[in-house]
Amino acid sequence: MDKRDSSGTYGIGSRGSFFGQKTSITCGCNCVPLNSETKSGNTSDIALFHDTIAPVFQLSQATSEKIWIITCDAGYSSTYLIDDVKNAGSIPFFDINPRASKRLKALKDAVTQLQEFSKIAIRYGLTLEQRKKWISEIRDFELKNYGKLNLDMMEKELKRVLKNWADYARYHGLSAKEQQKEWALRKKIEARRRDIRFHGTIDENKIDCTLIMQGTIEWFLVYHIRGQNEGINGILKKKGPIIGDGQHTSWLRRTKIVRNRIQSEIALIQTSAIVYYLVTDKLTNPMFRIYHWSVSFFIIFFVEDLVEYPP
Repeated sequence: MDKRDSSGTYGIGSRGSFFGQKTSITCGCNCVPLNSETKSGNTSDIALFHDTIAPVFQLSQATSEKIWIITCDAGYSSTYLIDDVKNAGSIPFFDINPRASKRLKALKDAVTQLQEFSKIAIRYGLTLEQRKKWISEIRDFELKNYGKLNLDMMEKELKRVLKNWADYARYHGLSAKEQQKEWALRKKIEARRRDIRFHGTIDENKIDCTLIMQGTIEWFLVYHIRGQNEGINGILKKKGPIIGDGQHTSWLRRTKIVRNRIQSEIALIQTSAIVYYLVTDKLTNPMFRIYHWSVSFFIIFFVEDLVEYPP
């Protein structure tokens, strides 16, 4: 703990308590960071959501690029955030935070049991390229229906595409015995969801009634992208003592200084990803090389204005 940091506060992270600042980062499906917001350590994830996502929605409107899905971990599990995502025309993929709800706790326990088989199916049933194939399929669907897309069309197409790949992963990644167990656990989750639907509160229904059932192969095909985006934290750790791993405070002090440093590093990552695309003409895995560069670097563009003078 650095007592000189008067702007730092105690907070709770995935690795326990810490003293310092908290940063929320939005990333695209190729793990390229889009925006970040830094506030004091005791700020809740929910309170960071709007400032983090608002510029991304603005970017979507300016470029006419549809945001199909927004994935968030359990820290963002909130009924009004789920409503905000739907109202923005996107599909929410929020992990469950049961809090004081016994019904959501029972659902979360069942989901935890199922996700073991879902991860095995994806790991052994799909190649790295196939795990992201659904993204290109919905992009093709969007191009075919440009200007006509609505949330209902997006939900139906996403369910269809994910089901096809889940069936493929199940058949190629699970043994016959594992498929039986996976099917039984899916039924168990369906029973928990029915209980919430008929006997749960309005808030429990909103958190539970997601388009895709949590813990399933379909769910993890989408949700695993959020896990890949955690690599941004690893990159920032290599770029300098910004992130203290939840236990050790960075030597950087004061929220404004930390915020500016993180934003500058993210701008550098974005630039690197653009250069990678321009050089390789590939949209896949633009972060791989960046992650393995252990030192900071700068790219300087020299632009020469060509002026044509009359003879």
